[in-house]
Amino acid sequence: MKSTVYARSANNFCMAGKTKIHPQDREFWQWVSSAAFANPFSEERYELDLKIAGEFKNEAERAQFLTRAVSDRVRKLESQGHATLRCYAGGEREVMRNVFLFEVFHRCYEKLDQVIADQTGAGDDPVRVGFASDALALLARRGFSPAESLRFFGIFFQLRRAFFFIQRGLTGESRCMREFRRHLWDNVFTHDVRWYDRYLWNRMEDFSTLSLG
Repeated sequence: MKSTVYARSANNFCMAGKTKIHPQDREFWQWVSSAAFANPFSEERYELDLKIAGEFKNEAERAQFLTRAVSDRVRKLESQGHATLRCYAGGEREVMRNVFLFEVFHRCYEKLDQVIADQTGAGDDPVRVGFASDALALLARRGFSPAESLRFFGIFFQLRRAFFFIQRGLTGESRCMREFRRHLWDNVFTHDVRWYDRYLWNRMEDFSTLSLG
């Protein structure tokens, strides 16, 4: 007898690997998926963020509006039982994988910033990451394995730490400074963070970047 496997989320069920992205949402999720791995200092990422979040006046609004726009839509999926990777297959699974990573990262970026600030002031003393269990639990609810959740949480920290210091340490909004920040990000994380995720995420201590100017 042929059996059908179902994945459960909240009070709903989805047939494993059979959920389809709604046509009205497809373009939005593709924007988010592309933004998840785009250089945050690039024009490409800026244009994607405008499409996702609408107009924003500054970096603080940009992050807040992105978080709200994506989280609100993911919550709708959650109410339908579709906010987990188990519901998707093929290309749609890859899109939603990136979407869920983007969502979880933006839901904890402010807490990551606080840890980074605390760590900067603490010197060599360890800093407690009190929200880690909640972030890992959310990744698990989105369908990531325990090993994947730990790896991606570590990458979240590395990405945010680099952004924190590049954004705050390199002042100025001239074209050459914007290009410098973009090139510096690519130097640290390569031109594609997915390549970094695959080969370099646990080797950060093996490489150094020296900026002269």
